[in-house]
Amino acid sequence: MSQHWENYWRFTTARFEVLFDVASCEDDPADSFQFQDDIDAVRNETVCWFDARVRVLCDGEEVGSDYLGCCVYNSIEEFYTSHRDPDPMNRNCTIMRRARGGNDPDAKISLCHYFPDMVSEAISAARKRICKAPKLRCA
Repeated sequence: MSQHWENYWRFTTARFEVLFDVASCEDDPADSFQFQDDIDAVRNETVCWFDARVRVLCDGEEVGSDYLGCCVYNSIEEFYTSHRDPDPMNRNCTIMRRARGGNDPDAKISLCHYFPDMVSEAISAARKRICKAPKLRCA
């Protein structure tokens, strides 16, 4: 079955667009979760269950992408905005690392925010493709 993707966020420059799209996840949540409460939350639609993709377009042609399936969040907006939470304890920043890592300057503490990583991966793929395709390079 073909997925219907809906756009939720975009960043546009003269030649490039970075797009974040969402489609309903068709996978059974029982294959992804251990606890019945989590499975029930998906099935009862008390949480959003979706597949996510980030694409980079150059002059309208897709040159990079990243996909993540079986995402579950309170809202789709939470997925692509939580990395900018106003509370520094919910972001990857010095304040959070100091608070959670104590006095250990080498503490490798990181909160898992998938969206910025997806954007980074899609842009990295686009850069690699553009380097190999002279017709896509900027003048």
